[in-house]
Amino acid sequence: MDILSTRIESAATHNKVQPPDVVSARALAPLDRLLHLAAPLSSPSTVGLFLKGREAAKEVETARKMWIFNSELIRSRTDPDAHVVRVSALEPNRKEPRS
Repeated sequence: MDILSTRIESAATHNKVQPPDVVSARALAPLDRLLHLAAPLSSPSTVGLFLKGREAAKEVETARKMWIFNSELIRSRTDPDAHVVRVSALEPNRKEPRS
């Protein structure tokens, strides 16, 4: 297993890596933005593990406006109000937003 600790938004990162098995982030951005950053690197089998705070469920709902994905909220072991959001099967939501 290789672990690459690098900035996901960097073009150099995109050029260096094959689709990873796991993408993870902590205290970087709201979930919808994290998914936007992770999508170019992801394959259908890539899993995202994103450490989120008390508003994790709300962030998942917001992200579903732009993305289609499976998710699971896993309670944090270090903060009883926080969660790890496990994301899989990520793809853009190609439906036109309703006005």
